[in-house]
Amino acid sequence: MNHKEEIIMELNEVQKKIGELYCGGDLSHVSNMDDAENCGDTLFLFLMRESEDVSKPEEFLERLRNACDQLEALRFDIAEEVNMKKRSKLHP
Repeated sequence: MNHKEEIIMELNEVQKKIGELYCGGDLSHVSNMDDAENCGDTLFLFLMRESEDVSKPEEFLERLRNACDQLEALRFDIAEEVNMKKRSKLHP
């Protein structure tokens, strides 16, 4: 292999299932990580990256649950900050 050749990472079974189910299968044509990188959907890409090294759907579900927990905590923190700023403008 020369320096211009790239290794294209094929999708595992979990990633294939994500492609089939995500947004009603709109990205089911994605067949490798290079396609995922270039599809223009950053949430899909996140899901594909999170599932790169899993062998069982249960592993991915645990990662997804952890990501959802982290996102929910961030959403709460941002909402709290926004609400604090609104309150401070009302009561200077």
